[in-house]
Amino acid sequence: MQNYGIMMGVKKTRREALELRVITTHTNTDFDAFASMVAAGKLYPGATLVFPGRVNDNVKEFTSLYKDVFDVKKISMINPDEIDELIVVDTQQISRLGVLAPYVEKIPRIVVYDHHSVPSEDAIKASEKFIDSTGSTVTIMMEIMIRGNVDINPFEATLFALGLYEDTGCFTFSGTSIREINVLKYLAERGLDFNVIRDFIGKSFSEKQKYLLEMLLNNTEVYELKGIRAALSTGKTEDDIRGLSVVVSRLMDIEDADLMVAAVKMGDKVHLVGRSNTDRINLKELLKDYGGKGHENAASAVLKDVDLKVFKGNFLKNINRLIRPSITARDIMSFPVRSVSPKDTVEDAWWMLMKYGHSGLPVVQKGILEGVISRRDLEKAKHHGLSHAPVKGFMSRSVETIRMETPFNEIEEIMVEKDIGRLPVVDQRGKMLGIVTRTDVLKTRHNKESVKVPLGGGRGKPLNNTTDLNQLINTRLPKKIQGLLFLLGQKADSQGYKLYAVGGFVRDLLLGIDNFDIDLVVEPYAIEFAREINKFLDGRITVYEQFGTAKIILRDGLRLDFATARTEFYIQPGAVPQVELSNIKQDLYRRDFTINTLAFQLNIENFGLLLDFFGGVEDLEKNIIRVLYNLSFVEDPLRILRAVRFEQRLDFKIEEDTLAFLENAVKTRVINKVSRDRLSEEINLIFNEKEPIKVLNRLEDFKLIPYLFPKLHLQERHITLLKEVDKVVNYFIHELKLTNINRSIPYFCALYYYTDIKDMTSILYQMKLRKEVRNTVYRTLERAPELIKILSSREIKPSRVFQLLEPLSLESMIFISACSDNLRTWGYIKEYLEKLRNVQPVLSGEDIKELGYTPGPLFKEVLEELKMAKLDGRVKSREDEVKMVIHYMAREKGEK
Repeated sequence: MQNYGIMMGVKKTRREALELRVITTHTNTDFDAFASMVAAGKLYPGATLVFPGRVNDNVKEFTSLYKDVFDVKKISMINPDEIDELIVVDTQQISRLGVLAPYVEKIPRIVVYDHHSVPSEDAIKASEKFIDSTGSTVTIMMEIMIRGNVDINPFEATLFALGLYEDTGCFTFSGTSIREINVLKYLAERGLDFNVIRDFIGKSFSEKQKYLLEMLLNNTEVYELKGIRAALSTGKTEDDIRGLSVVVSRLMDIEDADLMVAAVKMGDKVHLVGRSNTDRINLKELLKDYGGKGHENAASAVLKDVDLKVFKGNFLKNINRLIRPSITARDIMSFPVRSVSPKDTVEDAWWMLMKYGHSGLPVVQKGILEGVISRRDLEKAKHHGLSHAPVKGFMSRSVETIRMETPFNEIEEIMVEKDIGRLPVVDQRGKMLGIVTRTDVLKTRHNKESVKVPLGGGRGKPLNNTTDLNQLINTRLPKKIQGLLFLLGQKADSQGYKLYAVGGFVRDLLLGIDNFDIDLVVEPYAIEFAREINKFLDGRITVYEQFGTAKIILRDGLRLDFATARTEFYIQPGAVPQVELSNIKQDLYRRDFTINTLAFQLNIENFGLLLDFFGGVEDLEKNIIRVLYNLSFVEDPLRILRAVRFEQRLDFKIEEDTLAFLENAVKTRVINKVSRDRLSEEINLIFNEKEPIKVLNRLEDFKLIPYLFPKLHLQERHITLLKEVDKVVNYFIHELKLTNINRSIPYFCALYYYTDIKDMTSILYQMKLRKEVRNTVYRTLERAPELIKILSSREIKPSRVFQLLEPLSLESMIFISACSDNLRTWGYIKEYLEKLRNVQPVLSGEDIKELGYTPGPLFKEVLEELKMAKLDGRVKSREDEVKMVIHYMAREKGEK
């Protein structure tokens, strides 16, 4: 973290003192934003604090009471054109900077502090960014001040605490961490006034807000939509009542709703506010068509000329349309199921448990589930000399079961509440259809394939001395990673844990490929160890208590994933050496391919000791992809696609038996059992490969393209177009340095360019693509022929080029560039990207206002005309723009 101003004790030069440094935040400024502004003022002495627009009522009241303490200027008191450095706190979104937004691209230096995530297309391009997933932005600011020994007085401590309390819901929100607690402790030690906190946080409703709550309660209707409890309320009042968001939050609690939306007409405007506590619907996306702002769980908008009854009907349809489908047992269950019959002996059942590493087995007769026999029951029977007795005498007949349609969240609840690791899936007659294990749940919740870096050196060479990886660790890993691994091993020893690096990190180390996302398996408890090690690493930790996993992201972006090695894999409880190897072995056995089952120990005594139970090193040397067991593709059909991706990425071959299993799985159409959502995720991974066309060609060899892309028959013309798209994508990324690109969109467009546009709506919806991807692909395919024709013409005015390309996404421009065989098209697009999109008039709305004109609709029109004129070179100076404004205003007023 770079220190500034008072923290560095650097004496400013006269030139620096004359520079205009501004600290700002988002419109509708709340306490976290305002407190972060004041904190930034401590880090950047001499900077000017500026509100970019409206502030929340409680902040307005606070600043009115203490206006002599805090010097915050209105935007009208500065000239945005003169800003040399802008410090933005509590937002990364250009669209939330109010009147400062148009000036952002002109400001030489921008620094951002924020705790939100935002879409890349709306993110501020900053010189420096300090982004962290904390409960509040003031947490980030205070941690910097604490490290820099920046003094604060009791009044400042109180304001900073207000920011903490507000953005953490008085320390009750799920994003609250120990970091906020530590900051509050620090502030309390510096004299914060809890009476002020009580006065401004959690204030009781005003009389008008109570009226609003009562009105909305009487007009709330609750709907059960695809398993979501959605509440919608409408109302009308002549008064402009502030605090609708607070009322909606209270309504949501009262109605016990997953989703609460209120639309209230106040005067001539309709205020729309939504709150959600489910990840199955995105409020930001839901309100997008209404001009809404916010994030997935909280968003709002202001509408004009809306009939509430019509709005209500349309809005309900949109909610129903945008609800993401619930994952069910059908999507994640394993089948066929390994089971025993009631007549099988205890010894037979025990042998199966040991062979497959299960903690229990279903007891099935003629396809019907009769009970479950656990390892504990079998151990007791063996202990009493009953190894040859049938299992029916020891099995549990009362079994918790689920149906095919049981939703994922209910499966999780049953496993956690009942402490069950395996749930049989049965029909109404008790017929065994499949089984859902903890592993299936873990894979579903954390199914995130990481995109790896391009291939490097080391492949194809014999992997000598692979029992000890110390030499490879010392020569192929950066010193920072080496030190981190050694620290992890030391701490594991001191805390009594066994620790292993596993999976792709180990595979790529052996191949000489850079891959620094480190997966770790811990015995016995991953979460406890992750918490202990993070005391030294000081990273951002996320814990998943119910799954026994944790994730730490270090300040430099390095990611560590910790998983508990499953205790049910111990063969002989108490026999430590056997337990260790059996445990890690069974953990690795659950992976997809042998090359991904490699691990090495990090405990210092055996540091770098390679574990290769399944021939992974040999398969790396042979350059082959091999599954671990025959039904691998049946249990998880997505492994078919992963096999192809790894084969093409590493330039390997799918091993002969594995190829036979894969082809049989394709023939039996198990891929149809995978949900479209999961397939879409896998398709995105394909398009993000270094050479996606190779993967698509190989999938065509297996006749898998129709399963992935409805109504598509891959032809040579598709491949030709895909190659052109590939070239343009790489040019945009590597030459133009435009990295915020969704690579999937232009590839989708290439695949469906020759498909009738009338079929595209149903195709795209069937593929379960995200709405923004779906809409962009459709609009691009719809407009491409016309745009290509126009952009192939000679001597198009720059203003016309701007008007044609401004509404398009970068992905659309990539595709149009790839489609057109006329170089003029690319020339116009390149001119727009490098020059035209950055052109802005000298005059602003404030300048026009100073010329004596009253703000109104004409302001927007004349500014647009100025921009077009500047693009075409019709105005070249401020004086030219002033003359044009005067002429335009006189003409328009004359016509009216």
